[in-house]
Amino acid sequence: PIVLKQVMDKLESYEAHGGVGWEFLAEELGLPSYDRIGGCGDHVKGVIRGIPIEFNEFYLEEERTERDEDGDTSTYYSTVFSGLIAICKHDKELACDVTVSQITCYIGSTKAESEDFNKAFSTRAESDLELFRLLTPQYMERLMQASGGRRGLLSLCFKKDGTLYLVIRSLDLFEAGHVTSTAELHKSIEENVQVLGEILEKLDLPKIQPQSP
Repeated sequence: PIVLKQVMDKLESYEAHGGVGWEFLAEELGLPSYDRIGGCGDHVKGVIRGIPIEFNEFYLEEERTERDEDGDTSTYYSTVFSGLIAICKHDKELACDVTVSQITCYIGSTKAESEDFNKAFSTRAESDLELFRLLTPQYMERLMQASGGRRGLLSLCFKKDGTLYLVIRSLDLFEAGHVTSTAELHKSIEENVQVLGEILEKLDLPKIQPQSP
C-alpha cells in the first residue's frame, strides 16, 4: 500500500487476499480451459492516470495425471494461466459485447481491416457491424501500442453496458522474485504499475475530472 499510494493517483483499498470476484470467468476472454481456480490476491481499487480501476492477480490450474515405473498413478495440478484481471469502464457505444484477444485464436472469426492487427489479435462479436464500429484504424493502432509488440499478452472484453474486462498475462505486480531488498521490491512494484498505467492510457479509457483545489 505504501508504494501504491505513491504511484497511483488514488488508492481506495488494498487487500492482500481479496479479489474482484470470479464472475469475470463467465465472460468471453479467451482464457484456456482449466479444472480449478488456483487462487487470487492483491486486490486493488483506485485510480491510475485518471482512470478508475479495480484489479487483482489470479491463476488457473489444470488437473494432470502421471504414471510411475510401478504403474501407480498420481494426480497433480499445473498452472495453465496466471495474470491480472482489471475491471474499468470504456466509452465505446456498442450494441453487443466485443472481445479482442491475443491469448486465444477464434476459429472462423471476422477479420479486421488490418493484416498486422489480425496477426496480433483475434476477435469475437455477435455483430460484425459492432466489431468494425469498435475497431477503427485509429483504435486498432492503439491496441497494437498497448500490447507493445508482445504476443499473447492482452485480452479485452468490451461489454455493451460500458464495462471493460482486461486480462494481462503474467503481470505480477507484487511478487518479490529475485529482489534482495525492500527498496528493490518497491522499485519493481512501481515499474509494474507504470506498465499497467501505460496500457490503460493506450486504450483511451474515460478519465475522471480532477477536483478543483
